Amino acid sequence: MAGDMFIDPERDPRLDPPARADERATLLGFLRFQRATLELKCDGLEAVDQ
Repeated sequence: MAGDMFIDPERDPRLDPPARADERATLLGFLRFQRATLELKCDGLEAVDQ
């Protein structure tokens, strides 16, 4: 397996989406969070693994 399944919460680079915001800010926050999650999961994969 390429990386750890879990990351220490102290080292988690992702930012939580805003708890209270307008629709656009909430959507952008969730998209950023999901992109960062995907980057964490794919980190260290070789081209043949992707």
